[in-house]
Amino acid sequence: MEFNLGPKIERQELAPTLDIPKDNFGMHEFFNYIEESKDREVSETEKTAHAVLEALRHTGGVVYQDVGELYPMVHEKILVRREDVGKVMESVLDRVPLEINARGLRPNVAWWDLAQGSEGLKNAFLEGHTHMNGVVSVMGFEPGDSLAVTDQKDIPDEPGAFVGADGSVLDRHLVASAHGTIPHEHIRFTVFRFPYDHFPEDELTDDEIPGGEKNQHGELKYIFRGVYFPKEETPTLH
Repeated sequence: MEFNLGPKIERQELAPTLDIPKDNFGMHEFFNYIEESKDREVSETEKTAHAVLEALRHTGGVVYQDVGELYPMVHEKILVRREDVGKVMESVLDRVPLEINARGLRPNVAWWDLAQGSEGLKNAFLEGHTHMNGVVSVMGFEPGDSLAVTDQKDIPDEPGAFVGADGSVLDRHLVASAHGTIPHEHIRFTVFRFPYDHFPEDELTDDEIPGGEKNQHGELKYIFRGVYFPKEETPTLH
């Protein structure tokens, strides 16, 4: 995944929208959006991509087409995890907690901060197999009292525990095991990875089209989009 801190790209208008007020777009509307796309002569992956892109506009976060510009917004060390797209959408659209149910002490999250570049994020994308019609999501979130985290040094070294979904060996110094609850207000960002061949053409930036700066040889495999959630201000008592 490219870690590009280049100039900011202006956000384009996203694909056809439902006539729904922003604050009323939840999971019901998300799946309705996919259902209303059933007559389009496109793949299920592209229909899902359309729905995700539309939903991002209703999360209340800041949408980034260049995710390399999103990561510097996070100034502390956080956890990252590949998570089910439906569960992520439910949390950020309906503002509900997200549950992590671990099966023993096995790596299911990775520590990340900006100084690591994309390394911790690479772990998150490789860990697990969950996706929605080929669309993958990785979320970054703050640890809290409702989440128990066991660092790598305390995880038994069992076979396969540190191998990613594609067979790559993960950096064992960054992985951890977590179980518990992530309040929606602890989520700092969510990044979505879309297969290039099933991404809506009208959503591509000039840099992503064949011949563009990021796709000079027409061999780009994935498109990334992200949404950043600023910390909610805690009221101060006087």
